[in-house]
Amino acid sequence: MKEIIKIILGFAIAVFLFSSCNEEANLPVPDGTVKGTMITLHLNENSDGNINVFDFGDVQLALDIAVIEGDYSNVELMFSLNNDFTKQYKLADVTTLPSTINFDVLDIVAACDIIADTTEIVPGDIYTFYINFIGADGTQYYGYHPETGKITQSPDQRSIPEQNFDVGFLAACPFIPSNFEGLYNVVETASDGTVVNYQSYVYINPENPENGLICTDIWWPGDATYPCEVTLTIDLATYEVLGEDQIIWGGDAYGLGRIGISDFESGIANTCDFSFSFGGTPDLPDTGYWWGVTVLWEFTPATKNEKTVVKTKSNELCN
Repeated sequence: MKEIIKIILGFAIAVFLFSSCNEEANLPVPDGTVKGTMITLHLNENSDGNINVFDFGDVQLALDIAVIEGDYSNVELMFSLNNDFTKQYKLADVTTLPSTINFDVLDIVAACDIIADTTEIVPGDIYTFYINFIGADGTQYYGYHPETGKITQSPDQRSIPEQNFDVGFLAACPFIPSNFEGLYNVVETASDGTVVNYQSYVYINPENPENGLICTDIWWPGDATYPCEVTLTIDLATYEVLGEDQIIWGGDAYGLGRIGISDFESGIANTCDFSFSFGGTPDLPDTGYWWGVTVLWEFTPATKNEKTVVKTKSNELCN
């Protein structure tokens, strides 16, 4: 299974300000520009907040660009990969503001010469978007200086609250246990072709709150006589759904003893849409009986979970 690096999802929304000063026309303005044209970059309200590596085709990204004051002749929407701002790639030229730029993963691939196709978008990659622009007098201004890779705005400029400096999209999402807590639709497919649909409540394992989940009411859905529960662990390096052969109900079924799952088969936890799966063989381990089938359980959220926001010192990180 393709290894997925544990990441902390983040998309940065900080401060963005460009300026003009008494430099010779048509020459790049050095780091530390002070006053003048102010152009902002915002995440559009309809945009995805990250790049879902589980479904590139479903990723729709959008950025809003606006000028607050000052003059310009052309605006370039740029991006860099993994914070290497000495390598800059242009996604679009913009001549009229305000504008909303809509794009997808294929647009990113087409603009970036170090990515051949979507298979080279690796979980953990961050794509940071920012603005370069040309002033009305022909002077080139940079968001990040292409020679030094440093931000060109001073701390005072970046502290202006109404400005947004850059927006970053990360590939994949972090595993946040609370995102997997709630009511799920379950498709239970047995090896004999039987398919059963029902619902299960999933909650965080109190004995393993970092990466443990417990799925309730499976195998015998809706029957309070047999409240079967499966204990799972999410591998934080691969997002693999792991489990051990276990007892899922400790009573006496049919006088044949406890209900268990053996031959556990791992699945994958989609940390972007909170779906997951796993498999195994339901059995009665105390007496050696079983139902003669192996089963695949597929879980999808019954309702759209709220996004969890994690705030750090300098960025807002969302999944």
